[in-house]
Amino acid sequence: MTMTRWNRPDGFGIRRLRPLLAAAMLTLATAACAHSTPAPASTTAQEAEAMDAPESRPADKLSFSPEEIGQRFLKLIGSLESREQLTLERINEVMGVRIVPKSEGTRGGVASDDLGGGWRYVVSYIPGASSNARGIDLSFVNEEERWADMAEACSLDFDAYHNALLSMGYRDAPVPGEIGELRSVRYYKGDITLSIIPRLENGNSGRLCVESIGTLS
Repeated sequence: MTMTRWNRPDGFGIRRLRPLLAAAMLTLATAACAHSTPAPASTTAQEAEAMDAPESRPADKLSFSPEEIGQRFLKLIGSLESREQLTLERINEVMGVRIVPKSEGTRGGVASDDLGGGWRYVVSYIPGASSNARGIDLSFVNEEERWADMAEACSLDFDAYHNALLSMGYRDAPVPGEIGELRSVRYYKGDITLSIIPRLENGNSGRLCVESIGTLS
């Protein structure tokens, strides 16, 4: 089923989402052209640490398709009744991955083979600490071209993730930027908060894809 309306009283709909994303992409692309230095990759500090993997032992690269890894991520989220259940053992078992941090209490991550067009995905585990709860993140990254077409990484698109989370009982809330553009969409259920960063498939048109989905502390 294709999502046609957000689960919100103000009716923040999918038809408004595409132009907001397109405007944001145009603004960012224009800003990038105005500077001599290349635009930074779209990775959070958590993702960067997992991708650099100084705290993780080497692991075999994942061969799941973008659709398969997305479905496994959603299966993991759907199995949780509380944030406390998000353990490394559960992540490895339910998602079929092998994240092995070098030592207890450190971050870990594992990446896929190249999906085509320079795309790959990274599954990152963030251990619990005094100020942060345990976390999991799935990100699609392209280290060759920041604004590359996401077709190779979009077999499970934004609508699929969004509808799956709503069917699990999550409440959604769009997060606007400073100029009114959509920056992310958050989902809430119990003590679990998730964030999706959406992106248009080829910059200013096409399907809505997912650049990253993960828990927030």
